[in-house]
Parts: sequence; structure tokens; C-alpha cells
Amino acid sequence: MLTTWAAFACFLGARASAFSDECDEDGCAFSALQRRAAQLSSDLEEALEEKSVTGPPSFALCDGKSYDKSQENCCGGSLYSLTSQGCCGNKSVYTFAQQGCCNDDHVFTYGVETCVPTKPGVTPDTSFSCAADWPPPTYSAYWLRYCAAGMHMAWAMTPSCDVGWLSVKQNSLEDAEKKALEACQKKATAYNGETCHVFDRDGGACRRQRCGDKIYDASTQACCQGRIHDRVTQGCCNGALFKTQTEGCCQGEIYIKAQQSCCGGQTLFDSNTHGCCLERGAQVYPFGTHNCCRRPKGTCRIRPGQASCCA
Repeated sequence: MLTTWAAFACFLGARASAFSDECDEDGCAFSALQRRAAQLSSDLEEALEEKSVTGPPSFALCDGKSYDKSQENCCGGSLYSLTSQGCCGNKSVYTFAQQGCCNDDHVFTYGVETCVPTKPGVTPDTSFSCAADWPPPTYSAYWLRYCAAGMHMAWAMTPSCDVGWLSVKQNSLEDAEKKALEACQKKATAYNGETCHVFDRDGGACRRQRCGDKIYDASTQACCQGRIHDRVTQGCCNGALFKTQTEGCCQGEIYIKAQQSCCGGQTLFDSNTHGCCLERGAQVYPFGTHNCCRRPKGTCRIRPGQASCCA
């Protein structure tokens, strides 16, 4: 199997001029990922400022609706979960548990329809020796990062699983597959002469994740400190499980929803006596004496004799 992340893959940004497609040195991919994260944060802040939208820095817009990009993404104007759903052709949302995306064109249902790959370099009969145990323990963290990319991504690999490469956040699925195959083949030719094939495209196999020594279905389950749990009824907060129906998690602390709430995912507060204002970041304010306004933005004190401080 591959021995280093640098020899395996490189996360690619949409701005090709700012970020290289190649990672030939140890530590390169991690540095590139940090730079890309910084650039994405900067880009998002500019976009939010242009559209006069305020809130936590992880928020973005999808057809005018605000969403947390760490958990969701936008597909043709509709929101979808990064862990249980995918985006097909940048237009249709599909669920990993029951459906797949055929040739980045249309959604098909497992067991009811079939998909015959038609793109160059795709070999549907290729048998990858590690497929039954995918993802291997060595690469589970890289696979999780790959699956969080959202769309226009591809994972290329040799049948022996000894050489592989990934490409993400390209302008199209075709670009992602081409870059992944070219980089993988360059490494494979120098290493063992095998031919690289596309193992995954646009997260079609991302429902398979690893938790310690066990494989789980990410469409219905999640991993918390080596423990597999139901992602609908339970959540993971700083390594501890909590009941999602009655409890929540705020900055690593579990709280009871009936008594408290989490403002912008940042501040825990008493929801019976205080409110949350996201007009200018995450602000907590006391009921009765303060208000949350769009103009002026943020919280303000209500003066005696007035009903509100909003303009």
C-alpha cells in the first residue's frame, strides 16, 4: 500500500493558478489543504459581505438559503447532506444508501436500474484487491477528507491498490477524473507498471467509512471515538455520545435542549431568558432589555419608554 499521503493524493482547489495539482514531497498535501482552507474562508467572507449576509464563517448560500457548509452543500439550488447524500451532474440530489450517480448525468436506484460507465478510462469490470475492506485503516482519514469535498472529485487507483491519487473540487467531473488518472498513472508507471482506473467518482462509494477496525454505512451511521452509532438518534460531542432528540452539542459541551440552546454553533445560553442574534456574528442578548435588529445590525439596548431599538 502507499506509504505517505504525499505519494497518494493531493487536494485540489478550483483556482488552479493558486494551488498545484502535484504533491511530490512529504507534507505537501497537508500544507496545500491548509492554504486552500484559508483561501476558501477568505472567499466566503467576501461573498457574504457582497450579499449582506451575516453569521458564522462556515455559512454559505444556496438559492438564497443559508447553510453550514461543514455539513451540507448546494446542488442545483437544493441542499444535501455531505455524509449521506451526493450531487449528480450538479443538478440532482441522491442518497448513498439507495441510489448512485451514473456518468455524472442521472440518478439510478440500486437493484432496480443499472449504470454502464461510458467515460474514457472507466473500466466497470476492474477488480480492486482492497475493495472488500475499503477503506483500509491506513487511508481512512484521507478517504474521509476526500468524501467531504462535495462534488467534481475522483479517486483513481491501480487494481492492486498499491498506487492511487485523488482530485477534488474541479470545474467538472471529467476534469477530476482526468487529473486523478494522469497523476496516478505517472506514479504507477514508475512504481510497478500497473494501469490506473477510476475507483470512485463524485463520492459514489463514500457511504463506506471506517471506525477503528469496523466498516460502517455513513448514510445511516457515524463514528464517535471508535464507536459506531445511529446518526439520526445520536450525535458525537467531543468524543461523547448524546441523544439528538433531547440534547445538543455546543463547542464540545452537551446541553439539554429544553433548557439551553447554542447560538451560531459558538455560544451556549439559557433559551428561556435569552435570545440568539446572528445579524452581526453570534450574539446572545437578554429578553426584555435588548433586541436583535437588522438595522442597525446586531443587538442593541431598548431605551426606557420604547418598544424596540430597531430602526
